[in-house]
Amino acid sequence: MPHSLIIGGTGKLAGVAVGLAHQGQTVTVVARDSEGLLVLGERIHAVGGRFNAVHHDYRDTALLIDKLDAAAAVHGPYAHVISYINDLSAPQATGLIAQFLDRLNHICHYWDVLNWSAADPALNEDHRTFRAQKFAEQLDHVIYHEVILG
Repeated sequence: MPHSLIIGGTGKLAGVAVGLAHQGQTVTVVARDSEGLLVLGERIHAVGGRFNAVHHDYRDTALLIDKLDAAAAVHGPYAHVISYINDLSAPQATGLIAQFLDRLNHICHYWDVLNWSAADPALNEDHRTFRAQKFAEQLDHVIYHEVILG
């Protein structure tokens, strides 16, 4: 069974988690909101999906990677990662998670969800271009995608 990871999955990405589970994927969701994880788990189970909750703050990246590694050992490598990480509160998290995924030696699509402000090329174009190039040059198993919320 395909295994997907959603980071920040109890808010704007909750519908994505339910949709992936409905398609037959095991969905691991990382979130700080324990009540939100319970509600999301009920929604996923209601569509017959498989749900793995990881109650954790992604700003503690080292422990998060340990938890993601444990989830991959149980549910299989991640085919898709949809990540909504605030770069201001965890500037290194996206890169460290991507490096971890690359070490799993399994092709993984990494969907980097960014706030609408990221669409302002005057503010963020160099940073966004650098991230996409860095992923392409340094990671053999991670395919980077960018989504900007409008």
